[in-house]
Amino acid sequence: MDVPTVILENEACDFGTGLLMFYFADGYRMLEDPDEVSSSSLKELKDFLSEIYNKIINLS
Repeated sequence: MDVPTVILENEACDFGTGLLMFYFADGYRMLEDPDEVSSSSLKELKDFLSEIYNKIINLS
């Protein structure tokens, strides 16, 4: 998850790129069933999805 995190943290990363990253990281599953994602053993993925989600929500 190092490369996607670097891309996300880059100031040139725009909203569309963030949405694509959220989609490709299976972020819709997080929206449909947050408990399934939070109970996952993949800590890096959970942290990454949470970071993208928070960035997208806080843009509005």
